[in-house]
Amino acid sequence: MAYETIGLGMEMALLDTTVHIHRVVDDALKRAAENPVHLAEQLRIHYGVFPGLLRTLIDVHGTEGKRQIIADNLHEEDGGGDGSRDHRVMYDRFLSSARSTFGEGRIPSALPEGGNPFSMAIAVGNAMQSVVSSQPYPTAVGAVYGLELRAPHQMEQIRNFYHKLGGSALDLEFFDIHMVDDVEHTEQFRELLVAEVRTPRDLFDAQRGLDLTVVTDQQFWLSVQA
Repeated sequence: MAYETIGLGMEMALLDTTVHIHRVVDDALKRAAENPVHLAEQLRIHYGVFPGLLRTLIDVHGTEGKRQIIADNLHEEDGGGDGSRDHRVMYDRFLSSARSTFGEGRIPSALPEGGNPFSMAIAVGNAMQSVVSSQPYPTAVGAVYGLELRAPHQMEQIRNFYHKLGGSALDLEFFDIHMVDDVEHTEQFRELLVAEVRTPRDLFDAQRGLDLTVVTDQQFWLSVQA
């Protein structure tokens, strides 16, 4: 049974939850307007785990056939051989420009249990790493697909937020690139699911991966404080 035939309901459900998370992100950005650097520091952790997720997928499941898509995506994340284009380096340029524009981030007055202001970003990253390292392959790919699917609009939301606050003083290239490239990456990971999801059980596992990313993404954004 092909994924194209049995996956429509899954994609429609994902679309509904994605729209909901976009609203959650908008609300979080409004809360963060008085402390934009602290949000940028949290996002460095939140988005910084992604190359590691791709690397774990490769280490655990290989790159045969269409799985080469994962290696190609990781190569892009690492800058394609140009260290200045490494996405983590690009994000650090944004963070540096944010600190220069707004000053240092302020620790929120309402801290999570344990007192670490970055605990939710760290917990979400650890949860995602656990998914791709220990769950069945369709679950792992479904999780990454869910992240890629939400990324372009989420990056646009964040870019618009910071541009409104800081204008041309901010280096927003990280967000500009992901707004464009992650549209293509979404299609690539969808192709990978089409190739790999062959049974109702595979579809169930892929749906579980998608659901997990919805939960973790929402947990992160709900935790954002002013």
